[in-house]
Amino acid sequence: MSGSERIQLHVVPKADANNPSSSGFCQKLESYLRATSVPYEYVTAYPFQAPKGKVPFVTMPSGEKIPDSHFIIRHLKATGVTKDLDADLTPAQKADSRAWQAWLEEIVYNCMVYERWIDDAGYVESAKEFQDQAPWPLGSLLAWYFRRRIRNALYYAGIGRHSIDEVHTLEKEFVDALDAKFADGREYFHETSSPTEIDIFLYAFITQGLSQNGNPYFTGLVMEKRALKDFAKKMLEKLHPEYEGVEKMLQT
Repeated sequence: MSGSERIQLHVVPKADANNPSSSGFCQKLESYLRATSVPYEYVTAYPFQAPKGKVPFVTMPSGEKIPDSHFIIRHLKATGVTKDLDADLTPAQKADSRAWQAWLEEIVYNCMVYERWIDDAGYVESAKEFQDQAPWPLGSLLAWYFRRRIRNALYYAGIGRHSIDEVHTLEKEFVDALDAKFADGREYFHETSSPTEIDIFLYAFITQGLSQNGNPYFTGLVMEKRALKDFAKKMLEKLHPEYEGVEKMLQT
């Protein structure tokens, strides 16, 4: 891919370009592209337009469409579009990264979505985004429809069968464990000299969670952890200095 060619990054609409995406996986992929210096352009997309019925997905300069953030990243590395940020890790370190990634993406992020859309207090805040971006009553109808879809998806994933207290427990277990990892003062997850993939993914989901008014419990957990705040702030300064609102939060 030449320097003049750009990947089209198909993501959910953003209400504010100076804030993270409302989707953790869209934020993850954009953060990865920035970390690997890959030129890209935003293209607003909706799930019904995506190859697998979900965003993000990318369109390569060749016109090929690739869905799912995990397989997009694998494709970019396999075709030499991006460098392998994990190239210098040992097999054991790579396995550790993959386990933490699965914990984050398959359990913790679902808990964050539950807090945001299933819990009534979180839903009030999350629904405001739809109401602010679409005329009444369309915004309210879209929020109701989105909540219904998420409720069904989380129920079949298992997380939706939990109480809000149980969801909070799962979030706290993760944040406490991650804080213990960084409590020794390390700069990056594997004590490397530069970020690896797991650093990018952790940063993306933490920052995305902090930017959502519907995630007060998760935000409170992170804001109590100085080591995690310092990590997120350092990564934000590298990748998204335009996120001034989140940066101000992390400076407190």
